[in-house]
Amino acid sequence: MEKGKVTVIVPVYNEETHIERCIKSILKQTYQNMEIILINDGSKDNSLKILKEFEKEYPSKIRVFTHKNKGLGLTRNVGLDNATGEYITFLDSDDWMDKDYIETLTKQIGDNDIIISGFKRFNSNYEFEYLKEPKISEWSKYKYCSIAGKMYRNEFIQKNKLRYKKVKMGEDSYFNINAYTKTTKVKVIQYAGYCNYENLSSMTNDITYDEQKSFYNLLRSLIKEVDTSKLNQDQFCFYILKNLIVDIVLYKDCLSTKKLIKNYGEHIAWYKSYLNKVEKRFKIYWQEGEEFKINLLLNIFVISTKLHIANLVIKLIKKMDVKMI
Repeated sequence: MEKGKVTVIVPVYNEETHIERCIKSILKQTYQNMEIILINDGSKDNSLKILKEFEKEYPSKIRVFTHKNKGLGLTRNVGLDNATGEYITFLDSDDWMDKDYIETLTKQIGDNDIIISGFKRFNSNYEFEYLKEPKISEWSKYKYCSIAGKMYRNEFIQKNKLRYKKVKMGEDSYFNINAYTKTTKVKVIQYAGYCNYENLSSMTNDITYDEQKSFYNLLRSLIKEVDTSKLNQDQFCFYILKNLIVDIVLYKDCLSTKKLIKNYGEHIAWYKSYLNKVEKRFKIYWQEGEEFKINLLLNIFVISTKLHIANLVIKLIKKMDVKMI
């Protein structure tokens, strides 16, 4: 017997090429007690027309909303404002689900507020590249901080007034970290049924530097606006440092070495002030459950910063093919 209704929220912007695959994957789910909320975010192509055609064909399951372009996070908020399901899950319009995705998450969520699973990655030719399944550990909350692979209890979302913040990058991280501060009822499962497509025209593949698009900017807003004191501070501090290093790696090809070094100096000074505030030290820390190479890279930065030679590490990274996300 199926459990409560699931609301699937799909924001859509200029995705006429991919949206049919996305919607059909939801309709083919083994779990059918659901509603699908499709929100057109001011698309300039035929996306809205396609959405309306699906709504007409499946009026009992699909609802379509449309507005002028607001961005990904605020568009998801329209879905949250109109969701009637007991559970909520998100799907990006160029991604899709394995047919047992919703059934698996609803069976496993139990009395938890959030359930976290992994994802499969496909390249721009729809060829399978790799699979990421989270380990059963608290760190997986931070390691898997996107919307991919998650389901939320709607009552929890609405009670805590959880909504997406308008930011240029990292809206998933902001939403999920904020959610983690509101509950300890978070379950991690070793499963990957969310299929993530490498859209070469997406924002994450358009690497041009803008401080408003940096994780540093996101983290400052997060700490200023959200009470993070209830989080595991060792893990959260590691998460902050990891994302400050992501900024270095992400923008190393579009910023000069001088600018990277300047940014790192400013960002690490801010990080140390946060450590002081939460009574933590800037020290070597090995996070269980994180990849070896990321643990190693972060601790190289810690050691080199203490030795005042972080600029040499940045110069080296600028010449290397290093990826963190």
